[in-house]
Amino acid sequence: FTVKDDAKVLVGVRPNETELVEKDQANLTGEVVMYEPMGAESYVTVSCAVGDFQVREEGHGTARVGDTVGMRLPAEYVHLFDAETEKTLRDDAE
Repeated sequence: FTVKDDAKVLVGVRPNETELVEKDQANLTGEVVMYEPMGAESYVTVSCAVGDFQVREEGHGTARVGDTVGMRLPAEYVHLFDAETEKTLRDDAE
């Protein structure tokens, strides 16, 4: 990625590429603001300092609304976009 110092960016990561982890192993921590059981999987919305993220968990998961949780966002799955144009900031994008 090439990002200017004063650039405003949007961060994108798919729910299935994000995971809930112990806080000492996390890239980010936040509060669970929504829990959606969907049968074989659940979706957890976590609100943190940089915005809201949705995390997919197998089964019914363990996180519930009001919990403080850690999230791991593997760098290879994080996508950055220009906040104004919404175009990718990947150097190899055409």
